[in-house]
Amino acid sequence: MKNGKIFKVIGVVVFVLGFIGGIVGGSVLKIPAEYSYRDPTFNWGLMLSFFAGSFISGMVFLWLGTMLEHTEQIKHILNKMNAPAYTPPLVKSPPQHTQSANTSPMHISSDYNTRFNADQPTWICKKCGTKNLTSKSHCKNCGEYK
Repeated sequence: MKNGKIFKVIGVVVFVLGFIGGIVGGSVLKIPAEYSYRDPTFNWGLMLSFFAGSFISGMVFLWLGTMLEHTEQIKHILNKMNAPAYTPPLVKSPPQHTQSANTSPMHISSDYNTRFNADQPTWICKKCGTKNLTSKSHCKNCGEYK
């Protein structure tokens, strides 16, 4: 916030010096009487030029000071939050099968069918008596068709 305040102070100083400089410049740098349509003892154009220039310059410094203060406040808030970097959510892996004495592919597939397809309609093979899903056209044990 220190840099922002410095720029704001510079902006105010430019306003004040421009105002004083316009008055001093207008009274010191007089226009010859033949070129003045109003008061030959005061240069109004020079004074207004000083005022306009100092106003624009002062506004730029005030704007820069405000922007610096805002960026420093944002930086302070982000540091205060101390937020860790984004980490994507973890995907759960499927449950692992425990090793049993019977690890044949037939045992694993029948274990899968009993756990995940228990509520689906089934048919029983006439040849070997194995339960099969109705969506399958042949027996998973012996290969016999329905």
